[in-house]
Amino acid sequence: WSHHHILMDGWCLGIVLQEFMHFYQSIHSGNPISLEPVRPYSTYISWLADQDKEEAAAYWKTYLENYGTPSPLPRVTDREIQEGYRREELTFALDQELTGKLKSIAKQHESTLATLMQTVW
Repeated sequence: WSHHHILMDGWCLGIVLQEFMHFYQSIHSGNPISLEPVRPYSTYISWLADQDKEEAAAYWKTYLENYGTPSPLPRVTDREIQEGYRREELTFALDQELTGKLKSIAKQHESTLATLMQTVW
């Protein structure tokens, strides 16, 4: 499967994979396929329209008030390249227990595991 990130984020992909596995297990075990009813997107739009925009703006203003300048992205300079900078790639695996703890932290903060890992990185 492939998709553009604007169509499906980490939350959506998790839902799609979970539903796919539910279908697969139902078919494999010979049980009827059933899913919970889906809430229409219009429900979210209605909820969003009912939110207090001034309260939201005040929240973000307070939350971001100590941020003065954007954080720059790291970049390699010509001098660093000349001084022997080498790009490297590291591959690793996390065990099931640690992965479970990381998923729990992400869920606790209403985020995705991918976002948590990018933040840690």
